Amino acid sequence: MRWMKRLLTLLALLGAAAAVVYFGLWENNWLQVTHYAMESERIQQTVRIVQLTDLHNHEFGEKNEKLLELIRREKPDLIVITGDCLNASEKRTDIMLSLFEKCTEIAPTYVSYGNHEIEYMENFTGKEQLQDEILKTGVRLLDRSWEDVEIGGNKLRIGGIYGYVLSPEVKKETYMKDDDSEVQFMEAFGDTGRFRLLLSHRPEGLLLWDSMEYFDVDLIFSGHLHGGQIRLPVIGGLYSPEEGWFPSITDGYFEKGGSVMALSRGLGNTESVPRWNNRPQVISLQLKAAVK
Repeated sequence: MRWMKRLLTLLALLGAAAAVVYFGLWENNWLQVTHYAMESERIQQTVRIVQLTDLHNHEFGEKNEKLLELIRREKPDLIVITGDCLNASEKRTDIMLSLFEKCTEIAPTYVSYGNHEIEYMENFTGKEQLQDEILKTGVRLLDRSWEDVEIGGNKLRIGGIYGYVLSPEVKKETYMKDDDSEVQFMEAFGDTGRFRLLLSHRPEGLLLWDSMEYFDVDLIFSGHLHGGQIRLPVIGGLYSPEEGWFPSITDGYFEKGGSVMALSRGLGNTESVPRWNNRPQVISLQLKAAVK
């Protein structure tokens, strides 16, 4: 019965087309907010922090107005952006810079680099030009640096670093064994009585290789892994650059060694394989005084 086979083939093609439209056009633009709460003895008054990461030149509405409206609804006291807001292979910064500028109109905004910013500077502009463009938007750029600030009556140290952030014990087994700059920065960053908030695009060293147990950090915001790109029901993320297939970490809220990491699935995509069952994510974290 040829007509039946043709009908089934047509239905299969229509189903595939519908799946492409759903995941490519709708779900990948359907923003999701994930709320976390953390208590700390170093905090006196509640602070709301919104994290953005891995935008990859994506736009949610004209000039990212849908994303910005979502951020406004969260009423943040602080916005942190943990890198990969542009694409290393695409000579364009306007989407990123526009978002940065508008974020500063909502709350103080702190930015750290991801691997795509690093590669973009190597491919196109050099470090100083991109750095100057970012700073002109009014954000605070943290590149192996920190600032001591007061927000809502709370004394915070906010730092940013791009790298694996390996402990000395792990680093000595790698090709980076002779470079102590990360360790020196992290040890100096942690040497304070303030609440220590770190922006670190890559989570692997801190979380997989236990640097969170070595360095003195209270809260880390991270991204990079895109939630495993494709998320399977029950199983979770399918692939990550460091762990490969069926990784153990792709997103979530992790506690280790007295530190907390909020690991975001991010907002955009650079892969030839689209995000699947993996809505773009904004993290909103409420930082509260510890109950005594």
